[in-house]
Amino acid sequence: MSSSEVRQAINTEVTTLASPWPVFDISDYTTLAEVLDSLSGEAVLVQYVVADDQMQTIGGEGNQGWEETGTVVIHLIGPTGFSSDSSVSKGDSIRNGIRGRRVAPDILIESCSPFVDFGGSGVNGAIHTWSANLFYSRRDCG
Repeated sequence: MSSSEVRQAINTEVTTLASPWPVFDISDYTTLAEVLDSLSGEAVLVQYVVADDQMQTIGGEGNQGWEETGTVVIHLIGPTGFSSDSSVSKGDSIRNGIRGRRVAPDILIESCSPFVDFGGSGVNGAIHTWSANLFYSRRDCG
C-alpha cells in the first residue's frame, strides 16, 4: 500500500488538475458500483496498485534512508455515446500537469503515461474508461 503522505499528495494534485471533474480514491469504496452510484457525469478515479519500500544509502555511508516507489492508475470515466474530446483533453491536462513534478518536498512523479482506452469499453456499456499509469518515488532520508 502506498504511504499516507503519497496518497494525500497525489490525491490533492490530481483533484486540482481534474477540476471541475470529481475525483474518487477507489480505496474508499468497496465496489466500483458504489463509485458509479455517486456520479452524474464524467469523473476521475485514483487507484493505488503497487508500492515498495527499499533501504537506500543517501548521502554517503551510514546515512541510510528509505525510498518508496509505486504505481498509481488514474482512470477517467464518462458516459458512452458522446465524443471523447473532453476526456482526451482532460487526460492530457492531468498527465502534462503532474508528470515530472514534485508534489511534496520528498515525493516526485517520475512519469505518467498517456491515457489509453484499450479494453475500456465500459461498465455495462454505459460508462467508458481511459487509464494512465503514474509512477512515483518518495525519499525519506531517515
